Amino acid sequence: MGISEKIAYLKGLMEGMNVDTESNEGKLFATVVDVLDEIALEVEDLTDEVMELGDGLDVISDDLSDVEDIVYDEWDDDDEDDEDAPSVPGFAVKSIAMGVLWAAIVMLVCAAANGVVSGATEGLGAIVFQLLRGFEASVAAVVVTFVLAPIYLLVLRRRDEQGADTSGLALQVVALVLAVVVFVGVALALVTPVLG
Repeated sequence: MGISEKIAYLKGLMEGMNVDTESNEGKLFATVVDVLDEIALEVEDLTDEVMELGDGLDVISDDLSDVEDIVYDEWDDDDEDDEDAPSVPGFAVKSIAMGVLWAAIVMLVCAAANGVVSGATEGLGAIVFQLLRGFEASVAAVVVTFVLAPIYLLVLRRRDEQGADTSGLALQVVALVLAVVVFVGVALALVTPVLG
């Protein structure tokens, strides 16, 4: 029995019990049942909307799966040793696309926040403005990190072909250092005109 059926059952009980809706208790029970009825309707509407969103996500997921199949099938390396290894061009396209997408999201948030505090030259507004410059620098670091990801994959594959042991931690440290250098460089370039 769903929520709507339970509410209808409660209404039927009230009528069957001959609850006097003119008395204080009767008014209370009638109001509670009416509120529960409205809540049930809202829950049903929300459930319908969630189901529609779920269907939309399924469609998007299927479309993304089709795109991945096209990208990975078009640039298949036919690596006999490792069937699960992604092709370098496919990995590069996916990595760069993800980096650009993430950078675009961060820039949209930054642009929206910048619109709120634009023109602020002192106080909290100026501090927020400088923090937004940091977001812009982080966008550059994100793009560089995602663009360099295929190079790290190539390094790992070449070292593997040579039988050399490569530490994933070492590549992570190199990637982190490069991201920090790009972030600091861009942040300094953006802040210097404001400070100068």
